Amino acid sequence: GLNALYSIALKCPDIDFIVRGSSDADSLDIVKKLAELPNVDIVEGYVTAEEMKKVFYEADWVLVPYESASQSGIIMDAYRFSRPVIAFEVGAISEQVKDKVTGCLVPSGDIDGFSAAIKEVYALDKTDFAQFVKDSYGFGFEKYSSCKGAGKFIELLCSISDK
Repeated sequence: GLNALYSIALKCPDIDFIVRGSSDADSLDIVKKLAELPNVDIVEGYVTAEEMKKVFYEADWVLVPYESASQSGIIMDAYRFSRPVIAFEVGAISEQVKDKVTGCLVPSGDIDGFSAAIKEVYALDKTDFAQFVKDSYGFGFEKYSSCKGAGKFIELLCSISDK
């Protein structure tokens, strides 16, 4: 999704983008192009748990412009840090992002739509943004937390033993 992110960042010059992580040999050229944009802050390399925590707290939204995906661990982390998500609707991403509740889903490859979604969410008032934040955390807790997972596992075991 780095090529898409480059196009999106060009269309949203008033929005600051934070990019963290290690790139592979195939993505070095686009990472260099992204780094040249004044609204993109890139730190290349391994991201520790503490650095990741800091980045999530500094971000308002998490962008997932994947070209393809089954699901995304980044989305689960976003919800853990109460961050809503804007993502292309690819693979099973629509099972992880509830459009207009925990974030925004954009048709796959629709750069203009993704850019418009970013501008739309950054224009939200504090109350509407706070609702996205609350819903993101709540959805993530219900769907992905170890507490809820353990409870579901116990329910399953009980239902089996009852038979």
